[in-house]
Amino acid sequence: AAFDRLARQDAALRAACADHERDRAAFAAVLAERTAAGDAATRSADEAEAAAGTAREAAAVACVDFEAEWRRQLPPSRAPDATAVAELIQAAGLKATDLAAEVGRAGATLEAARGQVDQATRLLEDARSYRRTSDLASELGLELQANRFVAYIQREAMHVLAADAGERMLQLSRDRYRLEADGDEFVVVDRLNGDERRSVRTLSGGETFLASLALALALSERLPELSGHGGALSLDSLFLDEGFGSLDAESLDIAIQGLELLASGSRMIGVISHVPEVAERLADRIEVVKVGGTSTVRDGR
Repeated sequence: AAFDRLARQDAALRAACADHERDRAAFAAVLAERTAAGDAATRSADEAEAAAGTAREAAAVACVDFEAEWRRQLPPSRAPDATAVAELIQAAGLKATDLAAEVGRAGATLEAARGQVDQATRLLEDARSYRRTSDLASELGLELQANRFVAYIQREAMHVLAADAGERMLQLSRDRYRLEADGDEFVVVDRLNGDERRSVRTLSGGETFLASLALALALSERLPELSGHGGALSLDSLFLDEGFGSLDAESLDIAIQGLELLASGSRMIGVISHVPEVAERLADRIEVVKVGGTSTVRDGR
């Protein structure tokens, strides 16, 4: 057993030595490669330094040659002529005077041009203002034509009525429906169906009655405003003859609840109906009874 253990250790040592030898050989190869690369770089640097030295020597020689040629081409020196200098000074003074006069004329021209620019800017702004006024007058002329002006007034009145009737419709329908104006028609917004917008023609009979009632009350409230008489005109009473007999039981109940809700207001609302269920739900009422060829009015309470 000891012999086998020693044999295995010897085999392991031999394998480790073989691995180490391979690593040493690989390292030696990398070292030789990098040494060769360093030698090549050193030779390249030496060659570059030599080339730079040669270039510096050539530049120095070129500078000497240029200086010699430049001096050879210079005219021979001579003493300055005092008379010529005075003439040059006088000519320079005259030139300066001419230039000053030219600068003055240019300044005057510049100021005149600036004034013209300001005037042109004012004229352009006036033209724009006149164009806007003209466009507005043209649009106003079109809108004041008989058909378009009436249509405009109707649209504005519809929006005013829809804003007021929408809140009343919410109250009458227990926060389900709201009326809005869409062009020349009224639409209903169904809050229980994700604020779906649809035509008022899709409402049931009782819901249509509530919509009509909301619009009628809105008209009674907004009549002074829409008529243009301000507070001089008011509508304190309202009579409804809506044909309650065409409503089913549920719609009739909704309609009567709406009337009962409005009974606490300051406006008197009169209902004309032959439906007994309506009469039973309204506390203050009178009855018209036909007897023979005549009709008699009596207290219905």
